[in-house]
Amino acid sequence: MLLHAAHAHGRGHCRIMIQATDTDVVVLAIKTANSIQDCELWIAFGHGKTFRYISAQAIATQLGAESSQGLPFLHAISDCDTVSPFCGIGKKTAWSSYIFKSLFSRLSQSSSQKSEDHVKLLERFVVLLYKRTSTLQNVNEVRKRLFAFGNRQLENIPPTSSALLQHVKREVLQAGHVWGQSLVANASAPSPSDWAWETIGDAWTPNGVHWQKHPSRVANL
Repeated sequence: MLLHAAHAHGRGHCRIMIQATDTDVVVLAIKTANSIQDCELWIAFGHGKTFRYISAQAIATQLGAESSQGLPFLHAISDCDTVSPFCGIGKKTAWSSYIFKSLFSRLSQSSSQKSEDHVKLLERFVVLLYKRTSTLQNVNEVRKRLFAFGNRQLENIPPTSSALLQHVKREVLQAGHVWGQSLVANASAPSPSDWAWETIGDAWTPNGVHWQKHPSRVANL
């Protein structure tokens, strides 16, 4: 959809409408609005009583370039079709903890790569998801604190650092290498096997988890 929108803009159209019911499209349209200047990009979103028109340009302008460019990774890390959510953590909580905008912007690009520095900062982000006032940097430490002293059930504490690393790989694949090429006509994504996916039979499954049994708790296993 966004590729066609960019093509239409290149042909001189300055007002473009995309019809969608998927939040992914809204997120990518806001990011794309930074790339197509002097163009009104609108989304006819939803249906029935929830139908509304959304100006991707207005939202992108209000958020600023860096924040809107990082939205795909924020969307991926807080639950999308291919990456599981953190149990009990919603989009509003993720948005309120959206402080590493420069990092999220880089991880939303097709050239994004995984590194230990990224994971360290993302551990801090995940800590904030579960405990907004915490000063801890390491998810393993906050797991211990919340479980031992916070009376949290196992599913309501952060994933281990090892599990989070695999989770981050899947998010980078989706946000950077797949969505990051939304304006590329002949996109070429890397093999999912390099990004924490494995094949079981004919299906791709997150590494080391029983996806079919516990789809909402993948990040905690």
